[in-house]
Amino acid sequence: MRGVAFTVLLVALALAVNTAYSESEAATVSNRYGLPLTVNGDLVEKFPAKVSPGSNVCVVHHVYYLASDRRLVFRGWSSGETTPCVTAKSDVLEALYDEEVLVILDSNYEPLRRSFWVRRGERVVLEAEKFYFEGGFRYVFERWSMGESPFGEVNILVVTEPVYVEARFRREVRVDVISIHGAPVNGSGWYRLGDLVVISAPREIRVGDRERLVFREWVSVGLYPAIIQGAGSTVATLEAMAPHAVRAEYDRYFKVYVAGPEGVIVDDWFREGEALHLSTPPTIELIPNAARLFFIGWEGDIASSTPGVKLTVNSPVTARAVYRLEYRVDVRSPAGAAGSGWYPANSTAVVWAPAELQAFLFAKRVLSRYAGDCGEGCFTRGPLSIKVDSPKYVEAVYGLEPDLPSIGGAGAVAAALVAVQIVNKRRRGKPAGSDSERRSNG
Repeated sequence: MRGVAFTVLLVALALAVNTAYSESEAATVSNRYGLPLTVNGDLVEKFPAKVSPGSNVCVVHHVYYLASDRRLVFRGWSSGETTPCVTAKSDVLEALYDEEVLVILDSNYEPLRRSFWVRRGERVVLEAEKFYFEGGFRYVFERWSMGESPFGEVNILVVTEPVYVEARFRREVRVDVISIHGAPVNGSGWYRLGDLVVISAPREIRVGDRERLVFREWVSVGLYPAIIQGAGSTVATLEAMAPHAVRAEYDRYFKVYVAGPEGVIVDDWFREGEALHLSTPPTIELIPNAARLFFIGWEGDIASSTPGVKLTVNSPVTARAVYRLEYRVDVRSPAGAAGSGWYPANSTAVVWAPAELQAFLFAKRVLSRYAGDCGEGCFTRGPLSIKVDSPKYVEAVYGLEPDLPSIGGAGAVAAALVAVQIVNKRRRGKPAGSDSERRSNG
């Protein structure tokens, strides 16, 4: 009996010694947020907890949400390990968590919109550009909704709670007013969405002395059509609702100057492609029935020989109607004459009158000379050449002469008549029988 009692005592003593040793060597595990851990696979939810050295301790939640905008993120162990599971040693082992809060960055410039988590109390730097360009729109930075530097592109924010911060931009659109030939147009630039834009262009652009452009209308030529108020005026307006491009349309005009002997026929500007009818008199009377100008054609930019011409204005036109000076030559004769008419100045006219003409029985008129503007040729009896250096009047002068052939013919006729009468008388004086005898003899 004494031996059995001694053995039990030794066992109890050994157990007591082992228990005292285990409690002195045990590790303490905990976390300040009370999140559950596992020890050798068993769930532990009350802390601090004692575990024997060498136990496998693991976190249950790598990320634990306290709310939709608050969370705890496992960072590591107090022993320095960062893995989810560690081996416990004979000291204090704590699971460390970072408390994070949600930051929402909003903006009317969509590419800047985002959300991110930061440790509570962390200092955050927010940055934006002064300008952003996207699809014909420009975003101009105005301010942040909160922070230490809300009016600068760089802002500092100390985050202690979940926060909503906004980057505010002014949205602008580009309006391009297109110029041609270097015309000084106005209105190009960036405008707030919905602004009223005033555009202007010159009414006339001088390309040269004889060519110009005249404003016709404004037209929208961009991807986004613009509604232009007063499109037919050099000063118009439009509402900047999108990126717009507008152009001032011009008509091309050419100078047309045409003159003639009586002065200017046309002196004006005509639109390119316009049909123009020009006419000038075929003749211009200087002295009635004595001197005139006669149209012979055009010189310059008109190629035609008719006084009336139709042309299409595709370039500047300068032309002159060309006339020649003509004088009237009148030739008079009792029996008519040749050569009367209009002659170019300083040309030679050849006139002609009959050399003789019958006046009455046994008399004739014979051309003796010319009278009037015949100069040294007045005594010519044939064709007369006259230098037409002024209006000319020539008259054929005739003299009266006996018509000898007529007189000779008349004498022969008279003699024949006398002979007939003598024969007739002789016949009446002879007996009737003698005739019958002549007939029988014959």
